[in-house]
Amino acid sequence: MAQRRIGLACLLALVSITTLSLMGTAQIGGTSLNYDADLTWRTLTTEHFRIHFHDGLEGVARDVAPIAEDAYARLRDQFGEAPATIDLVLTDPYDFVNGFANPLSDQVAIFTSHRDLSENFNVRTDAWWDTIVTHELVHSVDLRQTRGIHDLLERVFGNIIIPNAVKPIPFLEGLAVYEKHKIVGESRLNDSRTRMMIRQMVLENDFPTWDEILGFYERNEWPSLGLLLYNYGAWLMGYIEQAHGPDALGRFTDVNAGKPLQILALFGFGPQFNEIIEEALGVSPETLYAKFKDWLRGQFVPEIDAIRESGVRTGRGLTDHGFRTDDPTWSSHGLIAYTHSSPSRGGLRVMGPNGEANTEVVSGSASEPAWSPDGGTLVYAKLENVNRQSIRSDLYQVRIQTSSAEITASDPTRLTHGERAISPAFAPDGETLYYAKQVNHAGHSALMARDMATGDVRMVRDFADMGAVIQSLSVSPDGERIALALWRPGGYQDVYTMPADGGELTALTQNRAEDRDPVWSPDGQFVIFSSDLDRRDNIYAVDVDSGEAIRVTNALSGAFAPTAAPGSEALAYLGYDGDGYDVYRLPYQPGQWTPVELPEREVPSWDGYPTGNGDVQPYNPIPLMLPKLWIPTPLAGGFGITTLGNDPLLEHIYSLTAGWDFERQQPTYSLSYQHNSFLPLTVTASDSRSRMSVGVDVTVPLEASSVRDQNLSLGYERLVDRSPANDGDEAEADSAADESGEAGETESQDEPPRITATLSGRYAFSASQQTERFGHSTNVTVTGELINVETTGEWHQRLVLDWREGVRLPFVAAHRVALDVRGGWTDSPHPAEGFTLGGPTLENAAMGGGFAVRGFGPNVAEGQQAVVASLQYDFPLFDVKRGVQSWPVFVDDVGGAFFVDAGMAGDTLNPKDVRIGYGAEVRVAVTLGYRSTLTLVGGIGQGLGEDRPRPYVDLGLPGLF
Repeated sequence: MAQRRIGLACLLALVSITTLSLMGTAQIGGTSLNYDADLTWRTLTTEHFRIHFHDGLEGVARDVAPIAEDAYARLRDQFGEAPATIDLVLTDPYDFVNGFANPLSDQVAIFTSHRDLSENFNVRTDAWWDTIVTHELVHSVDLRQTRGIHDLLERVFGNIIIPNAVKPIPFLEGLAVYEKHKIVGESRLNDSRTRMMIRQMVLENDFPTWDEILGFYERNEWPSLGLLLYNYGAWLMGYIEQAHGPDALGRFTDVNAGKPLQILALFGFGPQFNEIIEEALGVSPETLYAKFKDWLRGQFVPEIDAIRESGVRTGRGLTDHGFRTDDPTWSSHGLIAYTHSSPSRGGLRVMGPNGEANTEVVSGSASEPAWSPDGGTLVYAKLENVNRQSIRSDLYQVRIQTSSAEITASDPTRLTHGERAISPAFAPDGETLYYAKQVNHAGHSALMARDMATGDVRMVRDFADMGAVIQSLSVSPDGERIALALWRPGGYQDVYTMPADGGELTALTQNRAEDRDPVWSPDGQFVIFSSDLDRRDNIYAVDVDSGEAIRVTNALSGAFAPTAAPGSEALAYLGYDGDGYDVYRLPYQPGQWTPVELPEREVPSWDGYPTGNGDVQPYNPIPLMLPKLWIPTPLAGGFGITTLGNDPLLEHIYSLTAGWDFERQQPTYSLSYQHNSFLPLTVTASDSRSRMSVGVDVTVPLEASSVRDQNLSLGYERLVDRSPANDGDEAEADSAADESGEAGETESQDEPPRITATLSGRYAFSASQQTERFGHSTNVTVTGELINVETTGEWHQRLVLDWREGVRLPFVAAHRVALDVRGGWTDSPHPAEGFTLGGPTLENAAMGGGFAVRGFGPNVAEGQQAVVASLQYDFPLFDVKRGVQSWPVFVDDVGGAFFVDAGMAGDTLNPKDVRIGYGAEVRVAVTLGYRSTLTLVGGIGQGLGEDRPRPYVDLGLPGLF
């Protein structure tokens, strides 16, 4: 039985890995992606696409259609083949940019928000759709490439044959960024922040290792993993084509997609990637990477020398956090607020003008802080769950108090609810708060004004008619004008001023540079901003009266997000080094700034989205759900096939295994169907050798936020249990069948099956609190069952409680203590509804009634009641950050744990029967392919009263065990 489970686990892991190769973003911030089916959805059909969109996005759909068809044609010509039809979904669920592709069903999803485009992407494109649609289509085409034996297998088994999903991640994500650059002309490959990151690597001679860029793992160092795999990986792809010919990446695909057993490389079969690289490119991976780094030096050393020769001008660092420090802003009292996020912490911070008294005042999600004129209030933007379909940005405020060297803050107060609000900025009188707001599903912005006394909100100006997006804004010292950074179609992000009560825009810049984060000088003479004018980010200023431009900094790395001290004695800004971003301080000396000529280009007017008739039909999910793959599936005593499918909106998701039990001469099946609409509903049905069941489960979300989550699940299952009545265990039934030589024939075979109908309810609660030096989480689940035994007319109850408290220790971020208490009670005498006490084995952990006490063997006690408590201290041992040879297997880190378990089980509980075990564990975090993680656990436990310690191993595959 255990062997069958492990074999099935490997099969399901392979399906999961290929799915997650391009659906890695289908779960965002712990929130499962569910499109809002309450909206009206329609479909626009083109030659190779079915474009599905909801209310407010028809214009975008018509704009996207020719972009998608053009990218499709180019990619098909380059790669050699492409799916005949792709389902492309346009939706607006989140206030951040993302998208994903699913090669199993030839589906692509694009999120249409435009928030913070220039913070993370290259926006020098005619339309944002050029960038994101092309990126996801690269995945859709690349991952469907098959050669040789795989081509034949795909014709037989369908889309499950995806050998190109099993390759180093830069050859997935870096390839998409690079191909996007070739098609569109712009991408993250050549944006200023990517160039800055690589220039800094060359400057410090500190490159990631080959292993560090191969897999998708939990990286706790800077540069972040996404920057390495996407941005840095794109440069690697570019080097390969430059050094090995324009067809080099095509040769790699031909070799990789045609190698027999390549899809089994995750399990140690098939060729290693060093063989594929050597066959395709004629060099070893070590040589390839060494020459790539030399090539990068050749690209950036002359640039570094030129910057030094022109005279470096930068400030001094005030912080040393690294990672993503952002949004510095100076108060009237001389304090500097800014945000910071890293793998260990994140929030809104305040410090003195020279970096002193640095304090975290808000923990968690926070961005774009703005001081009130009196310096006593900070308003900031925060992403928050609105419902299970949406995450929106809203504004919050905190009061800041200072005394001697201490800075404290009040609890946050929410100002807006679901407004999609960003970039707050106070008027000088403090009575009005200006902010930007997304006003339509296409991502366009409007400037809003809020009366802080009454809460009344008015629209100052709507920029939707320009197709424009507000990146940031600032109010002049006299309150008469507002400076804005606006992105406009055509790839122009420039700085403008306009009257504070609305009116015409006055352009301060007009070019293809990405101009960001404008602020006013305290005297109102200058608008100061950051720009990548020469593909390097520096601080610039424009005299608002004369229009003369001045360069403030000349950094070897980059300079961003300026803010001026109230007395005009200094500027603060974001600088960059090999550890990430930090706040820097520079004297405010306009006389020493360098005059520059800003190029000027005419920004074309936007004519709006195209309109048209025909080709648009109501969305119909039924014909879009047909399965596109099937998997041979071994079954107990027989054989079957497994298939799965979903509609593009993920409103209907199903899987089906159907087969024949040759020993019983009967069909067998297992069906699961999930419907996501008003409430998630799951229906299951199965008929196998030992059991037949049908069930339904519905989940009711009660609360969803960034720090708390509650939901209630209600279910019903009718089970016909054909296994032997004395134990109810399929494994023992199989063993008895083996001993008798006839499948399923035991002394109890003639006994009637046990038929139960179970009503169940499950309540789940989770909450977390993270501060700079402390973290605490609570997870509680309560499951109750009411069981009717139809064969006897009896009624029974069953209740299970699991309560876990976790604490991140102060000052040692990766050290945690967890207390887990689990209890169970039932009045049912049947073993299948009872509880067992024992050690952590796969067999025991897979049973819903298994309560682990490490140091003992499985099933050392059983009965109608059980309780277990576990206290565990987890700590890191060391990072590995190495691949396993050149397979797509990455060993991330190794951690340790000390534990004490105590538990008892029986029909009645007696404290004298408590079993206590203690010991230690070592945990190895491993990533397979793209984001599919498992944990290898090895430990040793000593049970009190036991003759010897008991070693054990365990394997954690998410969703399987």
